[in-house]
Order: sequence, then structure tokens, then C-alpha cells
Amino acid sequence: QEQCRYSLNLVILGYFNARCFMLARYFTVRTTKAGGRVIIMKITPTENRGIDEDLFHTLCTLFEDIPIHKTLGMSLTYLGPGVAAMKMNVEPEYTTIKGRLHGGIIASLLDDVMGWSFNTLGRFGNVTVDMNLNFFSPVFQGSEIIAEGTIVHAGRSIAVTEGSLWDNTGKLIAKSRGTFYVTKNADIIGAN
Repeated sequence: QEQCRYSLNLVILGYFNARCFMLARYFTVRTTKAGGRVIIMKITPTENRGIDEDLFHTLCTLFEDIPIHKTLGMSLTYLGPGVAAMKMNVEPEYTTIKGRLHGGIIASLLDDVMGWSFNTLGRFGNVTVDMNLNFFSPVFQGSEIIAEGTIVHAGRSIAVTEGSLWDNTGKLIAKSRGTFYVTKNADIIGAN
């Protein structure tokens, strides 16, 4: 499987050559190749909730290049000023006893979404220095989980963020607070 951005018009066709088109609205598309054609398996739109279009394009492109996002099947849901949301499906390989999602996966998703909420300010270069996480309820294999990160404080050298994680029924699974060091090094973003 591979991920790529496609225009909505091409998505409606149901199949197309494996080419990417950059538009104002992005789609994360899970595809499989069959008989020389690319068949759409899943479409997830990323919504721009008010950040600069150039910044939005940059963040969407950077997101797709980070290996952990591909490994865990994370996708961007929306980006806004000081806010980011991601989602992923709870696959069997991410679970522990009786199909419960491993807490480390929850921590990874919340850490990531909190860092991306800072990136929406257009200030690239941050690394996590501290993270607190509270678990409220288990989530199980087959569920879709949604995480949202928001900025609490964005200082010159330190940023504080909060993250929340829900299951697909809207039940709160976990909350987190993270402190990020602002490196001011554009080469350091997310999992790079």
C-alpha cells in the first residue's frame, strides 16, 4: 500500500494512474495496485481550518514523509491555527491482551498531534521534552481513534500543548499535556 494526494475529481473516477496533484484540499488515499491500475481503498480528507494555504500545503506534504505516520497508518484530519487532529485505526499488531490498544501507541499519537499543533503556527523545529498522559478507558482492535492537539502557550523557546484522544463513539480515552523545546531548526519537525 502507498499513500498519495489526489484531486477529488480523480477520486470520483475510482481508478487512475499513480500520480499526485497538489490542491488546496488534500486527501490521504490508501491504494492497492491491481492490473496496472490503482484502486482506492480509503479516502481521508484533510481540512484546512484557517491556516495559510502555503503552510497547509507544506504541513500536508511533510506529514506524508514521516515514517511513523505510514507505519501506524496515521492520517491528518484537520489543521487550524494552534490546533491539529489526526486519526488512525486500531490494528491487531498494535494491541495487547484481549485486543486492547497498547498505551505506547496512544502516547505516540498524542505526542505527534501535540507537536503538529505547534507546527500550525508556522514555527518549525520542536522536540518533546516532557509529556504527561492520563488513560481513562481502553480502546480495542477495530476501533478508529481520533486525537486533537492544541496550543496552551507558544513561547520563544518553550511551547506547552494539550492533547485529547477519543474513540469513534466520542468516548474520551486519554488526555495529555506536552512541553516542547523550540529548536528553531527547520530540519527538526515531527519524527525527523
